[in-house]
Amino acid sequence: MKLEKRDIDKDRGYIFIRQGKGKKDRYVPIAKPLIRDLKHIPIKIKTRALQDAINKISEKTISRKIHFHTLRHSGATFYLNQGMNLREIQQLLGHSRIDTTTIYTHISPTDLQNKFKGLWG
Repeated sequence: MKLEKRDIDKDRGYIFIRQGKGKKDRYVPIAKPLIRDLKHIPIKIKTRALQDAINKISEKTISRKIHFHTLRHSGATFYLNQGMNLREIQQLLGHSRIDTTTIYTHISPTDLQNKFKGLWG
């Protein structure tokens, strides 16, 4: 995966990912607060270097390594909890099959219980 300056559209809030997961090209929306932080990511950084940086930062801040791929799982769960449906998350992650997306999303028992209570009072 290579990120080039021309791949970032700050006005519309997306990044064009070339050869991402599954060797697919796709547009990925990015939250407005994160756009300003993109300037801290060196353009044309190699994937391995970015993975190593995530490992080092996580070791310093939470005393354990976070694998780069874990961020996909966390992101998918976050978006599900914010109200996105599985089909939208499937598109965002670039999965061809919905059952793959369900592996990425995690539902806590507390969230499930609260949703159920919200339905029946």
